[in-house]
Amino acid sequence: MNGLFQKAGSKGKSIHALTAAFEQDGFEVVKVVTTPNGKRHGICAEHKTAKNSITGKPKKAYYVEGKPAEMGYLIGLMAPEDVERMAEDYTENIAFSFFQVDLDDSIKKPLGDLFAEIATNFTYRRYLEHPRDIPRPLLDEMQGVVKGCQAVNPNTKVTFKKLLCLNAGIDTLMSVLYPTGGFKRALEDLFGLKTDKEVTALEVELTKMAVAAAARLIPRLEKAGEYFRIPIMCNGMSVFGGATADGKHYFGRDFMFPAAEVYQDTACMIIYNPAPRRFWNRVIRKPLPFVAVTAPGFVGCPTAMNVNGVGFGVDIAPAGNCNPMRPGMNSLLMGRYCIERGKDAEAAVNAINRAQRGVSWIYFVAGSTDGNDRAAVVEAGMTAGELDYLKYPQIDLRGLLPPRNELRNANRGVFVRWNDYEFDERFFDYNDGLFKRFGKQFVRQNFEGDKRINRNWKDKKVPKAYYFAPKRTGEPGVIIASNHFVTPEMRLCGMDPWTAEVAGEKRYNDIQWRYDELNKRVMAAYGEIDFDKAKELIDFLAPYPKKNRVYRYYPSMRDPKDPKKYVIDGSVSVCNLTDRVIESHFGYYGDEWVRITLDKYVGNR
Repeated sequence: MNGLFQKAGSKGKSIHALTAAFEQDGFEVVKVVTTPNGKRHGICAEHKTAKNSITGKPKKAYYVEGKPAEMGYLIGLMAPEDVERMAEDYTENIAFSFFQVDLDDSIKKPLGDLFAEIATNFTYRRYLEHPRDIPRPLLDEMQGVVKGCQAVNPNTKVTFKKLLCLNAGIDTLMSVLYPTGGFKRALEDLFGLKTDKEVTALEVELTKMAVAAAARLIPRLEKAGEYFRIPIMCNGMSVFGGATADGKHYFGRDFMFPAAEVYQDTACMIIYNPAPRRFWNRVIRKPLPFVAVTAPGFVGCPTAMNVNGVGFGVDIAPAGNCNPMRPGMNSLLMGRYCIERGKDAEAAVNAINRAQRGVSWIYFVAGSTDGNDRAAVVEAGMTAGELDYLKYPQIDLRGLLPPRNELRNANRGVFVRWNDYEFDERFFDYNDGLFKRFGKQFVRQNFEGDKRINRNWKDKKVPKAYYFAPKRTGEPGVIIASNHFVTPEMRLCGMDPWTAEVAGEKRYNDIQWRYDELNKRVMAAYGEIDFDKAKELIDFLAPYPKKNRVYRYYPSMRDPKDPKKYVIDGSVSVCNLTDRVIESHFGYYGDEWVRITLDKYVGNR
């Protein structure tokens, strides 16, 4: 930790100024820590009024600065207990969120053990084989977190391997679970697991036992939906220009992912002020300061906003174009990678495109830099020079699908849907045959404008993944995202039969309804959206018996005695990208939202 130390950033602020910034955002500084040489600072602040409805503990926000290893060290120093809960309990619990609740324990337990093994040992093995797929600074920060935890508690259970699993294990699981044959390939690979300094002989034997038990339980294609329950629940919106009442750019993120009995208590905001990257005392890159809605231990970001007014979010999007043998860098780590490099929306999108990816995801990027408002839904799969989209749907559908000459070439496996993207509605001509093939009725007018295909989230009017979805959002300054691809080429990748069964019919109908419902609400408010209205719009699924909210959407909340005490699975956030202000709601629905005004901590550009 005692190498070259540079100033934390071009606009680094004093502890006094940072304390005042937290004070203005409603927080009180409770702890200030430093790196061993005393040159880098970390601050822990607690909110004065916003508390966890169940534990009673105040909401927390952190400030860290310096090199990646130093920022990690400061986080480990300030939040060792939360890091350990995330690395231990969250990682273990999250594996079981992939299975149906009512699945028999005789099936769920061995499959859950297998998923835990895949998330840890399989992730680490892939990292050893392709260490450059995850950029060195992100790995350095994980190592720093471990050292910080060890400085507080030499017996901490936090290890680099566990943090790697926490940050990349979900991607490994999805790379294995989404594509046809991925699960089988993972089992075969785990059978050949070898010992190394991080994987003990005992772990190898336990892995083989889990594999042997699960191999007997791998469901047939038609049974996949009865076993698995992929947590697909995210929504996003970007509104600017004529869509807003005040001309500002609002980026809304409904990041819904299982709290796994941990995240609701550990979620927080972290302000990162990274030092310039230097080589031989020459600045080679200046990472951008940013704020993330995250949890200690996550080096990656589910939701983030940087000092240039660029916002980032990530949504699950199941498809077959995954690479289980090289998962690469995706989701949370991708967020961290591009938010530091996103001098504007285009630069953030380019960072996603350059990365070595192995899993299908949707990345939502929006920017308000130098008065240039743009937003994009990045539909991404595994990194590939060429993609044969028609190899993913089942063979008997080929005659119902567009020919290759109607499809575009992907840019390294990525399609970018900017806010001015024009959808070719001729692809709807293929929907009639696809709907009939699966016993559904295609009503074309419901695919136009701000209509809805499903009346509510319980309807089942779409044929799983086997159709071309509408773009909606015809007005300028609006773009919507959920958990499905819209570009025809990526839709074809999502028609992998195993992927479609694993995600399940109910999920696909729910995804389309959420996309349509959010779009309908945004368009109804077009031209009148301010910060408060943006919060109401992105929070439309919250279980509050209030006007314009979808009460009782979540199954566990159909008859709640006190909806305020229900867990928020993930977080709901709104960014004012123009002024670089973020408010977020995490923990429980009865908890207050908390705000960070980024410029107060790191200065403007």
